[in-house]
Amino acid sequence: NGVPSCANSLLLKDLLRDTWGFNGYVTSDSGAVTDISNNHHYTNDLTGAVGAALSNGCDVESAPWPPNHPWGTGSPYIKYTGDAIKEKLMTEDDLNLALYHALMIRFKLGLFDPVDDQPYWHVDPDVVRSKEHTDLAMDTTLQGFVLLKNGEAEPILPFGKSTSTAVIGPLAKATSDLLGNYLGQICPGTDSGDTSCVTSPYDAIKSLIGDSADVSYAAGLENIKSMDKSGFDDAVKVATNADQVVLILGLDSSIEREGQDRDDISLPGLQSDLAKLIVSLIRLQ
Repeated sequence: NGVPSCANSLLLKDLLRDTWGFNGYVTSDSGAVTDISNNHHYTNDLTGAVGAALSNGCDVESAPWPPNHPWGTGSPYIKYTGDAIKEKLMTEDDLNLALYHALMIRFKLGLFDPVDDQPYWHVDPDVVRSKEHTDLAMDTTLQGFVLLKNGEAEPILPFGKSTSTAVIGPLAKATSDLLGNYLGQICPGTDSGDTSCVTSPYDAIKSLIGDSADVSYAAGLENIKSMDKSGFDDAVKVATNADQVVLILGLDSSIEREGQDRDDISLPGLQSDLAKLIVSLIRLQ
């Protein structure tokens, strides 16, 4: 309603704290406080932006990056809070309340206690990606799936494990492309860029079915944006020789990622054409 989220007392005070009883701290996204003046033009300058944010309930400004880092935020809270108080755009009580909210969480976590008494300093790295946690993540994922249509008279799913299966699509053997672009370390004991532990859809299906049936593969398209139909023939051949087909289509970070929205909700490239072709073959069979 015309007020930036990080300066919005209706959201951060009236609803979040007074109505819902939230007692933690509120943090901005990186750059969001700067946006109040520089992009939203809600205030005339960054001093005004800091005053508006801190006085209306944004306790922490996300500013961990060095000043010249491409993701740097300029650290407006550090630079302009004093000026905002002097110009009476906020009060010292506003600052103290923000500090209280931010520091209280650290006290509750025991971060000011001796290290020996802090349980979170002594969590074994083996708990990361432990079976208990991956099982919970799997269960959460399964609960989030939405099956749009499964047929009534002759349901398609579940697929049979003893039936020949074709896995088709430019993302059928994808690993890192499945992860998006905003993530930390994926594979244990490696650097953050390693995705060797990620299983592709094709490998997952093949592992699930095991040796009980044949699993074949065709990309159909070289990549998700490809306009080249030369791979369609292989896809048709693989689909024709299988009893069931799994199409793996979609996006990757070249189409959509943090900082880059897509302006079209259809599948990029010729993926829709590939899907229509394979579906038409299945109907003929």
